[in-house]
Amino acid sequence: ENQMFWIQGGSGKGKTILLCGIINKLERAMVAGRHCYNLAYYFCQATDSCINSMTMVLQGLIYLLIHQQPCLLLYLPKNT
Repeated sequence: ENQMFWIQGGSGKGKTILLCGIINKLERAMVAGRHCYNLAYYFCQATDSCINSMTMVLQGLIYLLIHQQPCLLLYLPKNT
């Protein structure tokens, strides 16, 4: 089953701290071997429009997924 969190809110409301705590807990569970899943996340920042593009978000998510599952490299086009 696929699940996704979408956290949105004003600056200074604790979104990053909340998500960092959730991510740390999920990563510890993965390392402990209690769960087998892929975890990908990306943090956008209102102060940096360069990292908020759809391209950058997708690149970040793809990077994390490939880091966890190197066999996914087979599905990416080869650079020539």
